[in-house]
Amino acid sequence: MTRYNLQPGVASGSDGPSPVGPRRRSGFTLVEVLLALTLTSVVLTLVGRIAVQTVEIHAQAEDYLRLQARQDILFESIAADLRARPSGGRVTVRLDANHRPLLQWTTLVAESGGSLHLARIPATVVYRLVRDGADRLRMVREVRSLLRRTAPKTTLTVGRDLTEVEVERFDGETWSAVIARAASRKKKRPPLALRLSCKWAEHDDAEIRTYLCATEDEIRTARERTK
Repeated sequence: MTRYNLQPGVASGSDGPSPVGPRRRSGFTLVEVLLALTLTSVVLTLVGRIAVQTVEIHAQAEDYLRLQARQDILFESIAADLRARPSGGRVTVRLDANHRPLLQWTTLVAESGGSLHLARIPATVVYRLVRDGADRLRMVREVRSLLRRTAPKTTLTVGRDLTEVEVERFDGETWSAVIARAASRKKKRPPLALRLSCKWAEHDDAEIRTYLCATEDEIRTARERTK
């Protein structure tokens, strides 16, 4: 004979309580979701900052290398022309009509032609400053052959985006700046050394180079003269 149990939670025909009861829902609570969103936003913020800093460092490195290349072109061009001076060649430092420093001397330059071994001929080289915009300067190199007077001079820009250029000369005793009040009619001896200070728009600090403009005998003679 079959018995029916009417008690809740107890199946009919069984001796114990039924396993069927209230079920627990699967998923995340609101606190867990908020915590996950917070951690995700922190991680994304950190990754974004690292990416931005990496881009900025890369851009700064490119600007630095570009500035170094500009400096090398300007300073090495002057150094090469000074090294190519014939023995006894004088270096002239003066101000041009716009009261900007001008460098001039005789040097040996490669003659244009198709030969791989180009002959070097004497020429006058001039480094002058030209206004390039409202607050920029550029350094140009002008070369005129001394053998071919009718040949046109060649002009090449060796420095751009300059904001300030200063030139000092050494006469064997002291350094003196080439400025307007120093440009007098008094004849000066050729400088034994030059000091060139240049500022570029991309960099606040000035880059300074010193060039030797005399031979050892000329330096020795100048020192004896100043004693």
